[in-house]
Amino acid sequence: MSAFYLVALDIHAQFLEPLNYTVDDFDIVTKDGYILQLYHVRNESRAQGGPVVYLQHGLLSSCADFCVTGQKSLVAILMESNYDVWMGNNRGSFYSTRHTNLSVTDRSYWKFSWHEIGIYDIPAFINFILDYTKQPSLHYIGHSQGSTVFFVMMSSFPEFNDKVRSMQALAPAVFMSHVKNPLVRSLAKFVNVMTFTWRTLQLDEVIAGDNLFNRIVKVICQSNDFSKDICSNILCALGGCNIETISEPVVPLVLKLSPAPASVYQVFHFAQEINSGRFCEYDFGPKKNLQRYASIKPPSYNLDNVKIPVTLYTGVSDLFVNIRDVEKLGSYLAKLEDIIEVPDKKFGHMDFCWGEEARDLVYASILQVIEKHSANQSEKKNISSKAVEYAEA
Repeated sequence: MSAFYLVALDIHAQFLEPLNYTVDDFDIVTKDGYILQLYHVRNESRAQGGPVVYLQHGLLSSCADFCVTGQKSLVAILMESNYDVWMGNNRGSFYSTRHTNLSVTDRSYWKFSWHEIGIYDIPAFINFILDYTKQPSLHYIGHSQGSTVFFVMMSSFPEFNDKVRSMQALAPAVFMSHVKNPLVRSLAKFVNVMTFTWRTLQLDEVIAGDNLFNRIVKVICQSNDFSKDICSNILCALGGCNIETISEPVVPLVLKLSPAPASVYQVFHFAQEINSGRFCEYDFGPKKNLQRYASIKPPSYNLDNVKIPVTLYTGVSDLFVNIRDVEKLGSYLAKLEDIIEVPDKKFGHMDFCWGEEARDLVYASILQVIEKHSANQSEKKNISSKAVEYAEA
């Protein structure tokens, strides 16, 4: 594998400093040796006295997606409400490319799916945050795969019910049978062939890295306004967003941020979910499944282990996460509080992060849920009145 990776945008200089926020970054080492970047957003003019909130990004993404819309971003809204905000970057994404023994250019580095992110990365992030803040629990917000990995963790380690106060899932990619994107549905049918070809030809495990093709695409897409318009429309058509709600200054940032690198096995795992209609571990084929799971089929994740309050959000025009699949997920959750369908009929998958309207359509509800599940009255008093303002907007 050749060297890759465009230089990622500087989170602090690009997104947080203009908002008068600063950031502390921490190296988190997982049990299997991946070195992950964790960010703690701070407001130096005011101590954060509100609840701890953790944000986890989706596939082909990074924590930068939670900052990209500036003052209207989820990070800004949470900070103005006096919450203690943390953002993780899972293995392989722009800001988490190191390992204790492997190089990011090694094929072995990329032999993981979102299962490993769920059982290694997310527990490591949460344990560190709670140890650092001396808090017993936190609020979790995940977008797309950021929700997938949460349910993997909770199914595998039910003790985390004591460490997470509430969970809010934005476009949760868990059950995937009703994906609307025709390209994704077509490719999913050939996932076994693609997996076999990938292994036989020993192709690079990374997708969306800094290979020659991606370099050319990024240069073209950022060359002039006309090319930006074409690329942004293509990106929204493939990624599921409403280009009309993405402001002009945000478009070039999105084109630089997307797609972020990921392992191809994350994509294969989602394709298996589309075909099987199950939320289950990675399917290695009957022979390897027998060796690994003592069964020819991979086991389903045990969603009965999720005992905390969960709120699910879905967009009508989401090409990846369908309302029927979200409702199926909700039927497995013991403490499902609500399934919120965003009222804008054009609201898509990436609008939860990139859309200008997300502040009023989604983030206001997020603040209400966090306020509702604050541990005690003293903590509630530390929450800025901004939370009430946004909730009433």
